[in-house]
Amino acid sequence: MTIAALSMLLAFTVNANAQLKGMTDLEAGHLKGKVKEVNEYDVYEQKYLHADTLAEYQRRGLKPPYMKRELRKTTTFNSDGYIDTEKEYGSFGQTIKHTYKKPGYFLKSTYFNENGEYRGDYSFFYDDKGLLTHAVKILDGDTIFTEIYEQKPEERIISFDHINNGVSSYKMVIEYYPCGRMKRMLNIKGGMVNQDIQLDENSLPTKVTRVDFEGKVHRTAVTRGKDKNTSVVYLTDANGKESIEQRSEETLDKYGNTVTLKRMDADGNIKESEENTYSYDPQGNWTVWIRNNTKRGEERKERTISYY
Repeated sequence: MTIAALSMLLAFTVNANAQLKGMTDLEAGHLKGKVKEVNEYDVYEQKYLHADTLAEYQRRGLKPPYMKRELRKTTTFNSDGYIDTEKEYGSFGQTIKHTYKKPGYFLKSTYFNENGEYRGDYSFFYDDKGLLTHAVKILDGDTIFTEIYEQKPEERIISFDHINNGVSSYKMVIEYYPCGRMKRMLNIKGGMVNQDIQLDENSLPTKVTRVDFEGKVHRTAVTRGKDKNTSVVYLTDANGKESIEQRSEETLDKYGNTVTLKRMDADGNIKESEENTYSYDPQGNWTVWIRNNTKRGEERKERTISYY
C-alpha cells in the first residue's frame, strides 16, 4: 500500500462524523484559512465532438473547445470548519445537508437526489451524557445500515458495529491521543483484525497491517520527513517469513502536497511514477492541480475557493 493510498484509505474507512476523527473537516481536507465554499472541477480533453457542433464553430470562425471544464462537486463549510452541504453533479448526482448537535457532532445528514427530491437521512443518537449510542441510515424507505456505538472516554476509545440486514458486517475500534486525534484504528471482520492502522498526532498513518482475502499479511511502514516520505510494504507468507513487497518514495512541497511519487518493486525498480504541479491561492490552498502519471497519463483538476 502506497503513501497516497493510505490517505485515501482513511478517508473511506472512517465515516464523516468528525467526532471519530478528532479534527474539523477543513483540517481533514487539508484546507487552510476560514474556507466557506469549494467548487471542484475536472478538466479533460474532448477527443471527439459532434459533427454539427464542429460545423457551427467553423461557421462562426471559432476554435472548437477541446478542453472541457466540468463542475464535479460543491462543498460548503460552516464557520466552525465543518461541512454544511455537499452537492455532487452528474447523472447520479446528489445533495447532502448536514446538521449538528454541536460543532463536530452530527445530528443527521439529509440526502436529496439530482432533482432535489428527498431520499432519506443518516441520523445519529446520543445518551443523556452526550455520548453517541447509535446511528441509522435510511434511503428511499429502506434501512441501509445501523451502527451501534460504545464510548469509553476514560480510555479514549470508541467502537461501533456496522450492521446490515441485522448482521454485523464489521466492527471498528478507534483509540485516541489526549489531544483528541486518532491514534489507532482497528477494523474487525469475523472476529479477526483484518486491518490495523497506527497514526501519529497529526492523524497521519505510520504503520498499517492488512490481512487480504487469501490470509496473507501486508505490513506498511511509513517514514515521514519535512519534504520527503518513504514507505515499505512487507509481505508475510504462510510460513511466517517476511519479505519486501514494494517501496514508494514521495517528495513534498512547502504546503505538504505531493510533488513526485515513485512506486518500486522489492529491488528498487520503478514500476510507476508521477509528477504533480500546483497553483495556489494566497491562503496556500491549491486551485490548479496537474498530475502526470506514467500509467494513467495526465489529469487536471481545478478548484475555486471562497472564504468567510
